[in-house]
Amino acid sequence: MKSFRSLLIFLMLLSAVAAVAQTGTQNKRDSNRNGHRRYQSRSGNVSYGTTSNLQLQQGQRIDINAAPGRQALLDAIAAAEAKREHRDTGSSSGGSGSSGHDRDHDKDHDRDHDRDGNHRDHDSHRTELLYGGIRIDYRQYDRGWRDDNFCYPHYIFDPYSVDRCIASPWYYYSFLPAYVDNSRIVIAPAYGDPLFGGMSYPYEPTYYYRDEDRDSVYTNNWSRRRPLDTAIDKIIVAFERQDRRAVSDLCPTNGAILLGVDNALFYGVKADDFYDMMMDATMNTHTIDYRVDAVSINDDEAEVIAHHDFFDSWGERCTVFHRYHLFAERNNIVIRYFETARAMYW
Repeated sequence: MKSFRSLLIFLMLLSAVAAVAQTGTQNKRDSNRNGHRRYQSRSGNVSYGTTSNLQLQQGQRIDINAAPGRQALLDAIAAAEAKREHRDTGSSSGGSGSSGHDRDHDKDHDRDHDRDGNHRDHDSHRTELLYGGIRIDYRQYDRGWRDDNFCYPHYIFDPYSVDRCIASPWYYYSFLPAYVDNSRIVIAPAYGDPLFGGMSYPYEPTYYYRDEDRDSVYTNNWSRRRPLDTAIDKIIVAFERQDRRAVSDLCPTNGAILLGVDNALFYGVKADDFYDMMMDATMNTHTIDYRVDAVSINDDEAEVIAHHDFFDSWGERCTVFHRYHLFAERNNIVIRYFETARAMYW
């Protein structure tokens, strides 16, 4: 009888533990579904609040004449949506009197296209995230995205709302924040010499794609591959396959990384900050292709130039060029310099 009672108590405890574990798993799933950050930040806790990203519609054009700032942009969006809804309602109830309006609309539509049917002005079917000629805010693919979903907790969304900020490496990625808080800048060694005089390195990927069907075909060169080949492979799979382990291997755990934008802006950040930024880009970009254009080496340093093809917030193909300087440290190869550019300056 005593042994039966002990068995019963044990089964009850086991059932309680299983229930708690199931509840915790469900809560975690619910938190992810409700827009909480999916990846652990190394550089601090997210403190953006609960403001959601801009819900911009394809074909929407916004004219901001109010004071600069994120709230002004949000107000302008609401006004544009209300105006569009009013116009649509009026045109649908216009009856036979709407034929003139339709003819005028067709003329405007024809002016927006050239002889080949191409758009003359991309702004006619995209919302421009610009104010005063510079980027403001972002437009994520996911309509349910919230600021707190970003792994890096030190982005600046509105450059007009703070005294000082600096362009992030993702300035040309419409779905990622374009600025970083100036307080995160640190002194970094002069990595990434633009006059890097290395020797050309014959990098070959472990696989290539056939153009006709995009199937990956693996080569048999594993036996002669070197650590630098493996490090470059990790850069590619980080973007193409959203490989978190590859990002972790490439990002150092201490020291500073020098960042650059358009071969004109350079600043240092801590290693943990860089890891968080790279997680945001690799995990949240709809990558089409990532190709290495050139590799050169000089002692224990290597320069890698690549181009990243991806879909922007409106589903159009974009290309941003990347430049890395990799260093051999403690039996590992890590990134110490990273630059993005709209054109290949190097």
